[in-house]
Amino acid sequence: MRNQRNLIVSFFLLLIIAVGVMAYKMVQPIEEKVVTSRQGVVTMMLDSSFNDIYSAKRSPEGTLLLEQSSKHGMTVLVSSAILPKADRAKTLADHQKEIEEELGSRGILRSIELREDHLHYVMQADADKISTCDLYLDDGKMVVLSVISRENKEQSELINTIMSSARYNFSLIR
Repeated sequence: MRNQRNLIVSFFLLLIIAVGVMAYKMVQPIEEKVVTSRQGVVTMMLDSSFNDIYSAKRSPEGTLLLEQSSKHGMTVLVSSAILPKADRAKTLADHQKEIEEELGSRGILRSIELREDHLHYVMQADADKISTCDLYLDDGKMVVLSVISRENKEQSELINTIMSSARYNFSLIR
């Protein structure tokens, strides 16, 4: 009888400790970390809930950085490409026109804006996923930063922080 009571007490103590650890994980302060892509092309600030999910076998060619956060329901993807000679003369305005024609005709382009040094656009492929993208060009090289979010938080503070914290080194793209 005494062993049974000790077993029940120890079970409840373990349960209380487990619940306490889970509660701490949910309310712990967000710590920013600097994430640098494998090739060193892009550096950005992400909070500690993001995990590297990059895999050379599963990731598309040109993937520089692939991070996911279950806590925020977000994936951050940065990819690069060296443009073919025929496309190197295109400006951001030319790419804007192509994106408007391509994605606009399919009804998934929510907004597009030509900014000082990049093209900013938002796509919505289905009801619960949006992708906020920034497209950068430099000397025949292109980098696209995309934040895919399951929740409809297009202008959330975290997305804006991620987008504004990204720094690129185009000279390392080969």
